Amino acid sequence: MRGSRSGQSMPIRRKTLDEYFWARVQKTDDCWLWTGRRDSNGYGVVQLYAGAPRTTASRISWILHNGEIESNKIFVCHKCDYPPCVNPEHLFLGTQKENLLDAKEKGRLNNPAKGSWARNKTHCSKGHPFSEENTYRWNTKRICRTCHKLLERDRRARHGN
Repeated sequence: MRGSRSGQSMPIRRKTLDEYFWARVQKTDDCWLWTGRRDSNGYGVVQLYAGAPRTTASRISWILHNGEIESNKIFVCHKCDYPPCVNPEHLFLGTQKENLLDAKEKGRLNNPAKGSWARNKTHCSKGHPFSEENTYRWNTKRICRTCHKLLERDRRARHGN
């Protein structure tokens, strides 16, 4: 019996797709950042409720702004090359082949085993830019200063320092 003291059960109200989507978007002047769940590649993941099909946040953004996509074989691709971005002006439709050609033209098909993919990243996994002011190097890695400060603050709070 949810939400009722009188013994009457109330129906569970599920969020609409629109409500779910906008509750997880942080608009900026450029990219709109998906603040909800992300997959291991940084793409936003949308699953409205347990058992519902999963899809990408960029696909949902396209549907909300432009209407349905005719085929599941059509990808929602990023002009900005930033996986958490859901700004409809940064998105375009294409086949897998077109998406790979776009990646190749932009120099994103480097061998990840050699570390070249990480060098081409413009933002950390939390969406902060790898700019001169916000980045320092440790061994061969680039470290986001903003994320590092937040981690240190949380560590100090946990340990009472």
